[in-house]
Amino acid sequence: MKKYLAVVLGLFVTVSVSYAQSGAGVATDAGSGAKKGRELLHEMVEALGGKKWLEVKNEYHEGRLALYFQGRFDGTMQHYFDWRKPLGPEREELTKKRDVVEMYIGDSCTEIDYKGAHPQVKKICEEYQRRHRHSLDEAVRVWLKNPATMVVNDGQKLADNQLVDQVTLIGPKNGNITIQLDEDTHLPVEVSYRWRDPVYHDMDKDQIQYSNYHRIDGIATPFTVTYLHNGQMTEQRYLFYAAYNVKLPPGGFSVAETVKQIVKKR
Repeated sequence: MKKYLAVVLGLFVTVSVSYAQSGAGVATDAGSGAKKGRELLHEMVEALGGKKWLEVKNEYHEGRLALYFQGRFDGTMQHYFDWRKPLGPEREELTKKRDVVEMYIGDSCTEIDYKGAHPQVKKICEEYQRRHRHSLDEAVRVWLKNPATMVVNDGQKLADNQLVDQVTLIGPKNGNITIQLDEDTHLPVEVSYRWRDPVYHDMDKDQIQYSNYHRIDGIATPFTVTYLHNGQMTEQRYLFYAAYNVKLPPGGFSVAETVKQIVKKR
């Protein structure tokens, strides 16, 4: 019996030492992985425009958007005119007449038309807020500055026949943002995040893909942006024009002023 206990104790010590050694190795790898991940994100910021990109006060986009249902174009194509600040708020005018306006200010989501202002559809508001919390701006300007955020270098991946570097940020509340960077240009080609559906309790995945970059005022700007939900395309945007640090329209982020502007157009 003593001999048996001695053997078991010996095995326990051996396994414990081995586990500790492997644990130390994992910690070291995680540390080096975090450093490499941050280096890759720094290269991404430099590729986007460096100091100019970081100091952007606001941006303006003009283009057309196409909507998809179950991955197929549903026939909806409309003009959009969008003003936003890097961390919000955002104002988007729709239709050629620009007589439908969507305003996103903090937790408030409002749609404005000739009938006045009314709360945005709950699902659309939730999707916007979720996308905003996991945006590239949030990842760089908020998540990376939080010492509780874990940065993981996922290594190189093959995405759409393109070799990319992948970095994942894990927030203090277990939120996640995964960023894929072009291996050569270091520009972001995709931002994705996973979240649990509050109704069905399964894990969903949203992706925002960036392509067709042009440099505007020294800032790399994607002129094609594609949105996917669980692998199916939901929306695609095609930019005609982009500008940075522009003069905002009068009362640009005021719901009351915007209501007056829309009523005047009628």
